[in-house]
Amino acid sequence: MGISQAAKLSVTLTDDYTAYSEGFWYKILNGDCRIRFYLDQGGGNTFFFFGKPQAETIRWEEHYISSSRIRTVSLDLATVTLTMFDTLTKDWITEFMNYGQVNTAYQVDKEPSWLIRPAGLFAAMLSGSGLNPSYDLNDVSFVWNSGPDMIFLNGAAEFRFDQIYVPTAFYDLLRVGSAGDRPITYWNHNDANYPPYDPPTNSQALELFYPKLQALIGDLLRNFGLVMRMDYDAGAGRHLIQLIQRGRAYSATLDFSSREKESTISKAFDLSGDAVRSVELVDNTKFCWMSKRYSDAPTITEVPNYVSFDVDSPAVFRINATAAQAANNRSLYVWDGTAGHAPVALDGIKYYDYAAQAYVITTATNAKMQEAIGGYIYKRFTADYGLIVRKYGQLKADDGVANDHTRLSILRRTSINDGVSAKTYYANKVRKLVETSECEIEWIRE
Repeated sequence: MGISQAAKLSVTLTDDYTAYSEGFWYKILNGDCRIRFYLDQGGGNTFFFFGKPQAETIRWEEHYISSSRIRTVSLDLATVTLTMFDTLTKDWITEFMNYGQVNTAYQVDKEPSWLIRPAGLFAAMLSGSGLNPSYDLNDVSFVWNSGPDMIFLNGAAEFRFDQIYVPTAFYDLLRVGSAGDRPITYWNHNDANYPPYDPPTNSQALELFYPKLQALIGDLLRNFGLVMRMDYDAGAGRHLIQLIQRGRAYSATLDFSSREKESTISKAFDLSGDAVRSVELVDNTKFCWMSKRYSDAPTITEVPNYVSFDVDSPAVFRINATAAQAANNRSLYVWDGTAGHAPVALDGIKYYDYAAQAYVITTATNAKMQEAIGGYIYKRFTADYGLIVRKYGQLKADDGVANDHTRLSILRRTSINDGVSAKTYYANKVRKLVETSECEIEWIRE
């Protein structure tokens, strides 16, 4: 039940002495560097990997032929996107507060006046970590095909993940000095200290729960039913994020042109075990849980001490359509984009039940977001699924648009006939074996 796609690469390189007497790679790898790899499969260079050498894995070998020295090095590289995971949460908050907010120009006491798209939170991770030189919402895309797994509600109106907002500031009519906007303290800001101060004095400040981004990224993805895939635009020189919903993300199926080499088949296994719970991050009295053995329905009563949870996911945001919460506002909103128009708090959410192949509307009082998070994970991952690990000759697949290695990524789909019938599977893990021009994919039945 992965939440993101990160990568590493193991390589062996032969040194070259044309530019440096000590050898090009020997000089470069004794300093701080990043290495970008491209792969040409006959149609020109395509981006393959961008990584940072891991010093503890660098091993040199020397061979001598007469007076000539041949030096080779083997090493592992970790994707540079791991830099984002180690970014301080307060630095990320500063980034999106400075560059990602949208001013609604709505000036009603205690109501949200500044907003940001949830995707903007991820775009600020790229620029706040230094991976990209500037903030750009277009660095983040939402992959969902024809039916979003989570649908956010305002009455009968329905909205996708890429159509909603998170409040970052509110209008305060009684603000000291004069009426005006004040940052929401959830982001650890106040009028006297802006951007974030260290250490935080607000007990509900997000950085107290997540000092660095790695754990926060995981919880944000689970909150919205997404998986994160990193990419790179070589032409623009920018890192990209794809936010892919956990199922039904692609319509096309991959074709491997009968290049199967070997497979391991498991008929049934569960991805997360028995029980799932989601608790509001700053209020542990608001929760929702489900268990195959004890309560298959969403439950908001106290958890029996004999239930243990395979997945326990905090709800970073909430669904609450009541009066504005001013400085402590953590609700999700919609806004029509017109200056001066009111942002409206969402009042419901529904999620796709993969077992029943139908949407479920949440009903838990004061815990609708928690019910959606827990219910979605529970229905998606506690059922038994077939699994096939298969190796293919050649490092490519055809999705009808391109036939190369760039199609080999998580959550792509394929049809597999096990001799009984054909079923559709999605890619849970992908290994690209460049040296042998092969790929190995862990497929899970939809």
